[in-house]
Amino acid sequence: MALGLSLPALDLPTLQFVTFLLSIATGILFMLDALRRDEAESPRWWSLAFLLATFSPILYLLAERSSRLAVLYPLGNAMATLAFAMVWSGARRFYARSVQWVAVFGGPAVLLWGTWLFARPLDAWSGGVLFFSLLAFYSLMAAKEFWQAAGARLPSSVVLAVVAVLHGSFYAVRAVALVWLGPADSQFLTWFGPQVATTEMLVLIVVASFLMVSLGKERSEIALHRAATRDGLTQAFNRPEFTRLAREQMRRHSAARTPVALLLLDLDHFKRINDTYGHPFGDTVLLLFARTASQQLRSDDIFGRYGGEEFALFLPGVGATEAQTIAERVREAFERSGRMVQGETVAATVSIGIACDERSRGELSSLVQRADRALYQAKAAGRNRCMRYTPETAMPAADPRPDVPPLRAAAGG
Repeated sequence: MALGLSLPALDLPTLQFVTFLLSIATGILFMLDALRRDEAESPRWWSLAFLLATFSPILYLLAERSSRLAVLYPLGNAMATLAFAMVWSGARRFYARSVQWVAVFGGPAVLLWGTWLFARPLDAWSGGVLFFSLLAFYSLMAAKEFWQAAGARLPSSVVLAVVAVLHGSFYAVRAVALVWLGPADSQFLTWFGPQVATTEMLVLIVVASFLMVSLGKERSEIALHRAATRDGLTQAFNRPEFTRLAREQMRRHSAARTPVALLLLDLDHFKRINDTYGHPFGDTVLLLFARTASQQLRSDDIFGRYGGEEFALFLPGVGATEAQTIAERVREAFERSGRMVQGETVAATVSIGIACDERSRGELSSLVQRADRALYQAKAAGRNRCMRYTPETAMPAADPRPDVPPLRAAAGG
Protein backbone atom coordinates (compact mmCIF):
# COMPACT_ATOMS: atom_id res chain seq x y z
CA MET A 1 0.00 0.00 0.00
CA ALA A 2 1.54 3.29 -1.12
CA LEU A 3 1.55 6.24 1.21
CA GLY A 4 0.94 9.66 -0.32
CA LEU A 5 1.91 12.91 1.36
CA SER A 6 0.48 16.27 0.45
CA LEU A 7 0.95 19.68 1.99
CA PRO A 8 -2.21 21.25 3.38
CA ALA A 9 -3.44 24.41 1.71
CA LEU A 10 -2.40 27.55 3.51
CA ASP A 11 -5.36 29.54 4.74
CA LEU A 12 -4.71 33.22 3.99
CA PRO A 13 -6.87 34.75 6.79
CA THR A 14 -5.15 32.48 9.33
CA LEU A 15 -1.72 33.49 8.06
CA GLN A 16 -2.69 37.16 8.21
CA PHE A 17 -3.98 36.78 11.76
CA VAL A 18 -0.76 35.05 12.86
CA THR A 19 1.23 37.84 11.19
CA PHE A 20 -0.81 40.39 13.14
CA LEU A 21 -0.14 38.64 16.47
CA LEU A 22 3.57 38.19 15.78
CA SER A 23 4.01 41.79 14.63
CA ILE A 24 2.30 43.31 17.64
CA ALA A 25 4.19 41.07 20.08
CA THR A 26 7.52 41.95 18.46
CA GLY A 27 6.65 45.65 18.38
CA ILE A 28 5.80 45.66 22.10
CA LEU A 29 9.06 43.88 22.98
CA PHE A 30 11.11 46.42 21.03
CA MET A 31 9.16 49.27 22.64
CA LEU A 32 9.95 47.90 26.10
CA ASP A 33 13.61 47.63 25.10
CA ALA A 34 13.55 51.25 23.90
CA LEU A 35 12.02 52.41 27.19
CA ARG A 36 14.66 50.49 29.13
CA ARG A 37 17.50 52.12 27.18
CA ASP A 38 16.73 55.82 26.94
CA GLU A 39 19.63 56.52 24.60
CA ALA A 40 18.68 53.84 22.07
CA GLU A 41 16.80 55.27 19.10
CA SER A 42 16.85 52.28 16.77
CA PRO A 43 14.56 50.06 18.95
CA ARG A 44 11.95 52.84 18.86
CA TRP A 45 12.00 52.89 15.06
CA TRP A 46 11.87 49.12 14.84
CA SER A 47 9.08 49.00 17.40
CA LEU A 48 7.05 51.47 15.32
CA ALA A 49 7.79 49.41 12.21
CA PHE A 50 6.43 46.21 13.71
CA LEU A 51 3.42 47.94 15.27
CA LEU A 52 2.56 49.65 11.99
CA ALA A 53 2.86 46.33 10.21
CA THR A 54 0.01 45.00 12.37
CA PHE A 55 -2.46 47.31 10.61
CA SER A 56 -1.89 45.84 7.17
CA PRO A 57 -3.36 42.33 7.76
CA ILE A 58 -6.31 43.86 9.63
CA LEU A 59 -7.04 46.23 6.76
CA TYR A 60 -6.70 43.43 4.21
CA LEU A 61 -9.11 41.21 6.17
CA LEU A 62 -11.67 44.02 6.40
CA ALA A 63 -11.33 44.87 2.70
CA GLU A 64 -12.02 41.26 1.74
CA ARG A 65 -15.42 41.34 3.47
CA SER A 66 -17.00 43.89 1.15
CA SER A 67 -16.21 45.59 -2.15
CA ARG A 68 -17.21 48.87 -0.50
CA LEU A 69 -14.17 48.51 1.77
CA ALA A 70 -11.75 47.98 -1.13
CA VAL A 71 -10.38 51.44 -0.35
CA LEU A 72 -8.59 49.78 2.59
CA TYR A 73 -6.31 47.77 0.28
CA PRO A 74 -4.06 50.72 -0.69
CA LEU A 75 -4.17 51.94 2.92
CA GLY A 76 -2.85 48.57 4.07
CA ASN A 77 -0.15 48.70 1.41
CA ALA A 78 0.85 52.19 2.54
CA MET A 79 1.10 51.01 6.16
CA ALA A 80 3.32 48.10 5.14
CA THR A 81 5.49 50.43 3.05
CA LEU A 82 5.86 52.88 5.93
CA ALA A 83 6.81 50.00 8.23
CA PHE A 84 9.69 49.02 5.96
CA ALA A 85 10.74 52.66 5.66
CA MET A 86 10.99 52.73 9.45
CA VAL A 87 13.10 49.57 9.47
CA TRP A 88 15.47 51.42 7.13
CA SER A 89 15.38 54.50 9.43
CA GLY A 90 16.09 52.33 12.46
CA ALA A 91 19.12 50.90 10.67
CA ARG A 92 20.37 54.42 9.94
CA ARG A 93 19.90 55.53 13.55
CA PHE A 94 21.60 52.37 14.85
CA TYR A 95 24.73 53.51 13.04
CA ALA A 96 24.25 57.18 14.05
CA ARG A 97 23.14 58.38 10.61
CA SER A 98 20.37 60.90 10.07
CA VAL A 99 16.83 59.93 9.10
CA GLN A 100 15.80 60.75 5.53
CA TRP A 101 12.33 62.09 6.37
CA VAL A 102 11.23 62.89 2.83
CA ALA A 103 12.12 59.40 1.63
CA VAL A 104 10.48 57.77 4.67
CA PHE A 105 7.07 59.38 4.19
CA GLY A 106 7.29 60.19 0.49
CA GLY A 107 7.04 56.59 -0.71
CA PRO A 108 3.88 55.67 1.25
CA ALA A 109 2.28 59.04 0.36
CA VAL A 110 2.91 58.57 -3.37
CA LEU A 111 1.64 54.98 -3.19
CA LEU A 112 -1.57 55.99 -1.40
CA TRP A 113 -2.26 59.02 -3.57
CA GLY A 114 -1.43 57.30 -6.85
CA THR A 115 -3.49 54.18 -6.11
CA TRP A 116 -6.60 56.04 -4.97
CA LEU A 117 -6.48 58.39 -7.96
CA PHE A 118 -5.39 56.18 -10.83
CA ALA A 119 -5.91 52.51 -9.98
CA ARG A 120 -9.65 52.09 -10.48
CA PRO A 121 -11.55 50.00 -9.63
CA LEU A 122 -9.81 49.27 -6.36
CA ASP A 123 -9.01 45.66 -5.50
CA ALA A 124 -6.32 43.61 -3.75
CA TRP A 125 -3.87 44.20 -6.63
CA SER A 126 -4.41 47.94 -7.13
CA GLY A 127 -1.06 49.72 -7.17
CA GLY A 128 0.64 46.37 -6.67
CA VAL A 129 3.61 47.06 -8.90
CA LEU A 130 4.43 50.34 -7.14
CA PHE A 131 3.82 48.72 -3.75
CA PHE A 132 6.18 45.81 -4.44
CA SER A 133 8.78 48.15 -5.90
CA LEU A 134 8.73 50.39 -2.81
CA LEU A 135 9.09 47.40 -0.48
CA ALA A 136 12.08 46.26 -2.54
CA PHE A 137 13.57 49.77 -2.43
CA TYR A 138 13.29 50.20 1.35
CA SER A 139 14.56 46.67 1.98
CA LEU A 140 17.61 47.18 -0.20
CA MET A 141 18.31 50.56 1.41
CA ALA A 142 18.19 48.89 4.83
CA ALA A 143 20.52 46.18 3.50
CA LYS A 144 22.95 48.91 2.43
CA GLU A 145 22.98 50.38 5.95
CA PHE A 146 23.58 47.00 7.58
CA TRP A 147 26.29 46.08 5.08
CA GLN A 148 28.19 49.36 5.46
CA ALA A 149 28.58 48.56 9.17
CA ALA A 150 30.04 45.12 8.50
CA GLY A 151 33.48 46.43 9.47
CA ALA A 152 32.28 47.20 12.99
CA ARG A 153 32.69 43.55 14.05
CA LEU A 154 28.93 42.97 14.17
CA PRO A 155 28.20 39.57 12.55
CA SER A 156 24.43 40.05 12.87
CA SER A 157 24.73 43.17 10.73
CA VAL A 158 26.08 41.10 7.83
CA VAL A 159 23.32 38.50 8.19
CA LEU A 160 20.67 41.22 8.39
CA ALA A 161 22.04 42.74 5.18
CA VAL A 162 21.73 39.37 3.44
CA VAL A 163 18.18 38.86 4.76
CA ALA A 164 17.16 42.34 3.63
CA VAL A 165 18.63 41.72 0.16
CA LEU A 166 16.72 38.44 -0.15
CA HIS A 167 13.49 40.13 0.93
CA GLY A 168 14.01 43.07 -1.40
CA SER A 169 14.85 40.74 -4.28
CA PHE A 170 11.69 38.73 -3.66
CA TYR A 171 9.53 41.82 -3.99
CA ALA A 172 11.46 43.14 -6.98
CA VAL A 173 10.88 39.84 -8.79
CA ARG A 174 7.27 39.81 -7.57
CA ALA A 175 6.70 43.23 -9.16
CA VAL A 176 8.10 41.98 -12.48
CA ALA A 177 6.04 38.79 -12.28
CA LEU A 178 2.87 40.80 -11.61
CA VAL A 179 3.42 42.81 -14.78
CA TRP A 180 4.55 39.83 -16.86
CA LEU A 181 2.09 37.17 -15.74
CA GLY A 182 -0.78 39.02 -14.10
CA PRO A 183 -2.38 38.35 -10.68
CA ALA A 184 -4.64 35.53 -11.93
CA ASP A 185 -1.88 33.43 -13.49
CA SER A 186 -1.40 30.06 -11.78
CA GLN A 187 2.41 30.35 -11.87
CA PHE A 188 2.25 33.79 -10.27
CA LEU A 189 -0.06 32.54 -7.53
CA THR A 190 2.12 29.49 -6.92
CA TRP A 191 5.34 31.44 -6.45
CA PHE A 192 4.26 34.99 -5.58
CA GLY A 193 0.65 34.73 -4.41
CA PRO A 194 -0.71 36.17 -1.14
CA GLN A 195 -0.14 32.93 0.82
CA VAL A 196 3.52 32.77 -0.24
CA ALA A 197 4.08 36.47 0.47
CA THR A 198 2.44 36.28 3.91
CA THR A 199 4.45 33.19 4.82
CA GLU A 200 7.64 34.96 3.71
CA MET A 201 6.66 37.93 5.86
CA LEU A 202 6.16 35.67 8.90
CA VAL A 203 9.61 34.16 8.46
CA LEU A 204 11.10 37.62 7.95
CA ILE A 205 9.58 38.96 11.18
CA VAL A 206 10.96 36.04 13.21
CA VAL A 207 14.44 36.11 11.66
CA ALA A 208 14.80 39.91 11.54
CA SER A 209 13.63 40.45 15.13
CA PHE A 210 16.07 37.83 16.40
CA LEU A 211 18.94 39.39 14.46
CA MET A 212 18.04 42.93 15.58
CA VAL A 213 18.17 41.83 19.22
CA SER A 214 21.47 40.06 18.56
CA LEU A 215 22.80 43.19 16.86
CA GLY A 216 22.11 45.29 19.95
CA LYS A 217 23.75 42.68 22.16
CA GLU A 218 26.86 42.58 19.98
CA ARG A 219 27.20 46.35 20.07
CA SER A 220 26.76 46.39 23.86
CA GLU A 221 29.49 43.77 24.23
CA ILE A 222 31.84 45.83 22.05
CA ALA A 223 31.01 48.96 24.08
CA LEU A 224 31.75 47.12 27.34
CA HIS A 225 35.02 45.80 25.97
CA ARG A 226 35.98 49.26 24.80
CA ALA A 227 35.13 50.75 28.19
CA ALA A 228 37.32 48.11 29.86
CA THR A 229 40.30 48.61 27.54
CA ARG A 230 40.23 52.30 26.60
CA ASP A 231 40.94 55.50 28.47
CA GLY A 232 37.62 57.28 28.94
CA LEU A 233 38.93 60.72 27.94
CA THR A 234 41.38 60.16 25.09
CA GLN A 235 40.13 56.76 23.85
CA ALA A 236 43.73 55.56 23.73
CA PHE A 237 44.34 52.13 25.26
CA ASN A 238 44.43 52.19 29.04
CA ARG A 239 47.57 51.00 30.82
CA PRO A 240 46.56 47.33 31.42
CA GLU A 241 45.43 46.85 27.82
CA PHE A 242 48.47 48.65 26.43
CA THR A 243 50.72 46.41 28.50
CA ARG A 244 48.89 43.27 27.36
CA LEU A 245 49.06 44.19 23.68
CA ALA A 246 52.69 45.33 23.87
CA ARG A 247 53.78 42.11 25.57
CA GLU A 248 51.92 40.08 22.96
CA GLN A 249 53.70 41.93 20.16
CA MET A 250 57.04 41.62 21.94
CA ARG A 251 56.70 37.83 22.15
CA ARG A 252 55.84 37.69 18.45
CA HIS A 253 58.81 39.82 17.40
CA SER A 254 61.13 38.00 19.79
CA ALA A 255 60.42 34.76 17.95
CA ALA A 256 61.19 36.49 14.64
CA ARG A 257 64.20 38.38 16.06
CA THR A 258 62.87 41.66 14.66
CA PRO A 259 63.27 45.04 16.39
CA VAL A 260 60.74 46.85 18.54
CA ALA A 261 60.73 50.28 20.15
CA LEU A 262 58.92 51.90 23.04
CA LEU A 263 58.25 55.61 23.47
CA LEU A 264 57.18 57.28 26.70
CA LEU A 265 55.62 60.70 26.03
CA ASP A 266 55.02 63.19 28.81
CA LEU A 267 53.34 66.59 28.35
CA ASP A 268 55.54 69.45 29.53
CA HIS A 269 54.43 71.67 32.42
CA PHE A 270 51.00 70.05 32.47
CA LYS A 271 50.42 70.92 36.12
CA ARG A 272 51.02 74.59 35.24
CA ILE A 273 48.39 74.35 32.50
CA ASN A 274 45.87 72.81 34.92
CA ASP A 275 46.59 75.41 37.59
CA THR A 276 46.35 78.30 35.12
CA TYR A 277 43.31 77.30 33.05
CA GLY A 278 41.58 74.60 35.09
CA HIS A 279 41.26 70.85 34.77
CA PRO A 280 38.61 70.88 31.99
CA PHE A 281 41.04 72.88 29.87
CA GLY A 282 43.78 70.42 30.77
CA ASP A 283 41.54 67.59 29.59
CA THR A 284 41.20 69.41 26.28
CA VAL A 285 44.98 69.54 25.95
CA LEU A 286 45.24 65.81 26.71
CA LEU A 287 42.59 65.06 24.11
CA LEU A 288 44.35 67.29 21.57
CA PHE A 289 47.61 65.46 22.14
CA ALA A 290 46.01 62.01 21.82
CA ARG A 291 44.37 62.97 18.53
CA THR A 292 47.50 64.61 17.19
CA ALA A 293 49.71 61.65 18.10
CA SER A 294 47.25 59.11 16.67
CA GLN A 295 47.31 60.88 13.31
CA GLN A 296 51.06 60.30 13.04
CA LEU A 297 51.00 56.57 13.72
CA ARG A 298 50.77 53.41 11.64
CA SER A 299 47.82 51.05 11.91
CA ASP A 300 49.75 48.43 13.92
CA ASP A 301 51.32 50.85 16.41
CA ILE A 302 50.00 50.56 19.97
CA PHE A 303 49.18 53.86 21.65
CA GLY A 304 48.03 54.11 25.25
CA ARG A 305 47.60 56.49 28.14
CA TYR A 306 50.06 55.37 30.76
CA GLY A 307 48.80 57.62 33.53
CA GLY A 308 48.02 61.30 34.07
CA GLU A 309 49.71 63.30 31.33
CA GLU A 310 52.01 60.43 30.33
CA PHE A 311 51.41 58.27 27.24
CA ALA A 312 53.16 55.22 25.82
CA LEU A 313 53.71 54.14 22.25
CA PHE A 314 54.85 50.67 21.23
CA LEU A 315 56.32 50.41 17.73
CA PRO A 316 56.57 46.82 16.42
CA GLY A 317 59.19 46.13 13.79
CA VAL A 318 60.86 49.52 14.27
CA GLY A 319 64.56 50.13 14.82
CA ALA A 320 66.30 53.04 16.50
CA THR A 321 66.47 55.38 13.50
CA GLU A 322 62.84 55.00 12.54
CA ALA A 323 61.72 55.27 16.17
CA GLN A 324 63.56 58.59 16.43
CA THR A 325 61.87 59.80 13.25
CA ILE A 326 58.40 58.84 14.50
CA ALA A 327 59.04 60.48 17.87
CA GLU A 328 60.16 63.72 16.22
CA ARG A 329 57.12 63.67 13.96
CA VAL A 330 54.77 63.36 16.94
CA ARG A 331 56.62 66.03 18.90
CA GLU A 332 56.61 68.52 16.04
CA ALA A 333 52.95 67.90 15.20
CA PHE A 334 51.91 68.55 18.80
CA GLU A 335 54.12 71.61 19.09
CA ARG A 336 52.26 73.08 16.10
CA SER A 337 48.77 72.11 17.29
CA GLY A 338 49.41 72.98 20.94
CA ARG A 339 50.31 76.64 20.35
CA MET A 340 46.66 77.70 20.45
CA VAL A 341 44.01 75.77 22.38
CA GLN A 342 40.44 77.09 22.54
CA GLY A 343 41.69 80.56 21.69
CA GLU A 344 44.36 80.56 24.39
CA THR A 345 48.10 80.80 23.68
CA VAL A 346 49.34 77.79 25.60
CA ALA A 347 52.46 76.58 23.76
CA ALA A 348 51.91 73.03 25.00
CA THR A 349 54.78 70.65 24.20
CA VAL A 350 55.79 67.06 24.86
CA SER A 351 59.02 65.35 25.89
CA ILE A 352 59.68 61.83 24.60
CA GLY A 353 61.93 59.05 25.82
CA ILE A 354 62.84 56.29 23.34
CA ALA A 355 64.06 52.77 24.02
CA CYS A 356 64.82 50.18 21.34
CA ASP A 357 65.38 46.44 21.35
CA GLU A 358 66.90 45.47 18.02
CA ARG A 359 66.17 41.76 18.42
CA SER A 360 63.30 41.79 20.93
CA ARG A 361 65.26 39.70 23.40
CA GLY A 362 64.36 41.68 26.50
CA GLU A 363 61.24 42.12 28.60
CA LEU A 364 58.70 44.90 28.27
CA SER A 365 59.44 46.09 31.81
CA SER A 366 63.11 46.57 30.88
CA LEU A 367 62.13 48.51 27.76
CA VAL A 368 59.83 50.74 29.84
CA GLN A 369 62.58 51.44 32.36
CA ARG A 370 65.02 52.47 29.63
CA ALA A 371 62.45 54.69 27.92
CA ASP A 372 61.65 56.22 31.31
CA ARG A 373 65.32 57.02 31.90
CA ALA A 374 65.55 58.62 28.45
CA LEU A 375 62.42 60.66 29.22
CA TYR A 376 64.01 61.94 32.44
CA GLN A 377 67.01 63.09 30.43
CA ALA A 378 64.78 64.80 27.84
CA LYS A 379 63.13 66.73 30.66
CA ALA A 380 66.47 67.62 32.21
CA ALA A 381 67.82 68.81 28.88
CA GLY A 382 65.09 71.44 28.54
CA ARG A 383 61.90 69.61 27.54
CA ASN A 384 60.16 69.60 24.15
CA ARG A 385 62.65 67.13 22.76
CA CYS A 386 63.13 63.43 22.00
CA MET A 387 65.94 61.47 23.59
CA ARG A 388 66.91 57.87 22.92
CA TYR A 389 68.26 55.59 25.63
CA THR A 390 72.03 55.05 25.49
CA PRO A 391 74.50 53.81 28.11
CA GLU A 392 75.13 57.46 28.99
CA THR A 393 71.40 57.91 29.59
CA ALA A 394 71.56 55.20 32.22
CA MET A 395 73.69 57.41 34.47
CA PRO A 396 71.82 58.46 37.64
CA ALA A 397 70.02 61.73 37.28
CA ALA A 398 67.67 63.73 39.41
CA ASP A 399 64.04 63.46 38.38
CA PRO A 400 63.39 66.67 36.43
CA ARG A 401 59.63 66.15 36.23
CA PRO A 402 58.50 68.45 39.08
CA ASP A 403 57.23 71.62 37.52
CA VAL A 404 59.68 74.45 36.99
CA PRO A 405 59.19 77.84 35.33
CA PRO A 406 58.43 77.13 31.68
CA LEU A 407 60.60 78.28 28.79
CA ARG A 408 57.59 80.25 27.59
CA ALA A 409 54.86 81.47 29.89
CA ALA A 410 51.63 79.52 29.52
CA ALA A 411 49.89 82.63 28.28
CA GLY A 412 52.64 83.39 25.82
CA GLY A 413 55.12 86.15 26.02
